[in-house]
Amino acid sequence: MTVPETPNKSVRTFEPFYLTCLDHTVGPVFMNFFLSFRKNTEECLIAINQGVSGLVERLPILAGDVIQTTSPDGRKNVMQIVPSSTLIHEVPMVSIKHHPHHVIPNKNLQIKATTSRTEKFASLDDSYVPPVSLLPISPGPRPVFRLQVNVLADGLVLAVGFHHSVFDATGAGRLIEKLAERCRDPGSQNLTPTSELKEEIYLRRLVDDAGMLTARSSCRDKEESQDCKIEAPTAESDWVMPKLDVYSFHFAAATIAQLKTACSGVLSDLQSRQHDDDVRPVDDSRNPKQKFISTNDILTALVALDMYKARTHQMKDAQTDKTAEMVMIVDLRKRFASLPSTYLGNSVSIIRANAHPHSVLPKPAVSISKRHQHPTIANAALLEITALALQIRQKLALIDDPSVRRDLARLMRKQDWSQMGTHLPNMMVSSWRQLKVYGLDFGPALGQIVEFNPQATLVDGFCIIQPERASESGEKSGWEAYVTLQSDAMGSFLQNGTFSTLSQDKVARYVS
Repeated sequence: MTVPETPNKSVRTFEPFYLTCLDHTVGPVFMNFFLSFRKNTEECLIAINQGVSGLVERLPILAGDVIQTTSPDGRKNVMQIVPSSTLIHEVPMVSIKHHPHHVIPNKNLQIKATTSRTEKFASLDDSYVPPVSLLPISPGPRPVFRLQVNVLADGLVLAVGFHHSVFDATGAGRLIEKLAERCRDPGSQNLTPTSELKEEIYLRRLVDDAGMLTARSSCRDKEESQDCKIEAPTAESDWVMPKLDVYSFHFAAATIAQLKTACSGVLSDLQSRQHDDDVRPVDDSRNPKQKFISTNDILTALVALDMYKARTHQMKDAQTDKTAEMVMIVDLRKRFASLPSTYLGNSVSIIRANAHPHSVLPKPAVSISKRHQHPTIANAALLEITALALQIRQKLALIDDPSVRRDLARLMRKQDWSQMGTHLPNMMVSSWRQLKVYGLDFGPALGQIVEFNPQATLVDGFCIIQPERASESGEKSGWEAYVTLQSDAMGSFLQNGTFSTLSQDKVARYVS
């Protein structure tokens, strides 16, 4: 493919606007998603350029820059999106790179990879992403959105880069949906050129307004709730990156269904004991009784427990309860009544839980009925998984519209918005299962995405549950996850963990 990079066309201007308090809870990182396609013709590049042009026409903020400023009400370090002055010319909206000796990622082949294989899979490293640094190197504007087309021997990898303070993962997933629509039908005129932008700005103002109204109508709490605290990891200037390993794990649908059946059975045993003895498995009377735990709850609990055990296995002093703290990212779109599912901005909170095996177990001990036992997981481990999953579900039930408004009020009271999110949790799980990337049609030139990969997340103790794949031949799709741990802990995680065992050797090292 010899088509040169397309120069940036004139972009429709827009009025600058401030990012929300929720946008400021996320570190100012520039993230990338990798979309792999099996075609690499010139028509593919034409379709991508047309799609991006149509997308930017609908949402001109994508060609804008993020700057820091002081808001009219005196808040410091508030991020604002402004029309780009120079960056749009310095960093093209769509870059192109050729990797003629690489082939597109293939999870099945990479799992089975042996030293005899001749293919060199796409490295998905810095050479594959738009020329924008992960973290700010110096003060100044940062782009909102950029892409890079990577042309490989057997297809192409499209890197979709976005400023995380502008979009969360769900919002970025929605952008990919919009891009697919524009690539498939460049002339689609479903909405007027200004309606999408107006709606997005209106919703962002609504987020801050909800916080301000709640702050005015209620007095400040003497102590802020730790469970509702909204934070995200950022990097400090003196932080030294440890040696990290990133692995992907793949689980058959039947394996996950069997685990959920067992955990649901254990949950009924726990609730029977509660009914008999009036004893709660989680020491928090505020937690409502739950009759249901989801597959996502169970996988989150399992990976957190295994990460804690892997870490403590490498430590001489394993009584460090602090390392047992985990957080799970929660999408607020279905919990905050004012936000629709189409909202692009950051709409996340967190729940905190303790993944120390002894802290999650019910007291007094509960016996698991024989009919609820798992064929390969020991009863004690199954009880730990279920009890932590239940704790997660109970905390999720506490996040509703009023609680979100209280959190927004707390954030809106802050005067320095650079201090919104600075805490790096010991373990963090984020589920992207709901992203619809594998079902998207990008049109006749590109077709459908065959592999979706996140940029390697170099945060120790981070797990990403991957988007659901399109089912084949009527079979249910399995589950996939990426786990990042320090190298020594990852060795124990792979050898001794239930999470790794259940994947039945469907494990691949993420080469990025």
